[in-house]
Amino acid sequence: MNPTVVAAAIGVGGTVIVGVAGFGASIWNTRRTIANDHEKRVWDRRADTYLAMLAAVRSRQIEKGSLPDSVDPTISDAYYHAGPSEAPDWFRLEAAMRAFASPQVLWAMENSSRANARVPSRRGPGDPPEPADHPDPPVPMELLAEARSADDALVVQIRRELQGRSQAQEQPPGPPGLVRSILLRAGVRR
Repeated sequence: MNPTVVAAAIGVGGTVIVGVAGFGASIWNTRRTIANDHEKRVWDRRADTYLAMLAAVRSRQIEKGSLPDSVDPTISDAYYHAGPSEAPDWFRLEAAMRAFASPQVLWAMENSSRANARVPSRRGPGDPPEPADHPDPPVPMELLAEARSADDALVVQIRRELQGRSQAQEQPPGPPGLVRSILLRAGVRR
């Protein structure tokens, strides 16, 4: 066979292999980018839902008089000193939590909801005073302590997820295994 034809066939064969590998890498990178964008959008919604739940738990603690005894130095002062601005929409918040929260946070939320359902509400600072003949009944301390403990567990689980996500090192999308191994053998580092 003519050496020119053999050289041309080798060149065309090499070009085809590189083209197919490049096309495969392009497809993989595009899929990974789309998946990362979707994951980021879901995470943003989850973080917003978690922040709304933290505010709602704080509002519920103020309403029931179950504020923490000690101040956690890692939580903002605004959490401890801000009053409730408006009553949370628990149905909408629960729906958002069921859509976006992790199983661990859902479990903590359900425990918190059950514990707080057993504690009667106290009157808020903006509510009209009760007549003297109908005072608020005393809240059993064991129910209040159980509700506070369940709320604290929910807050801790949400904070773990929020902090874990922000500290996690996300790997940038890279080429698939075959192309990666070829690039590494050629001495190309990412």
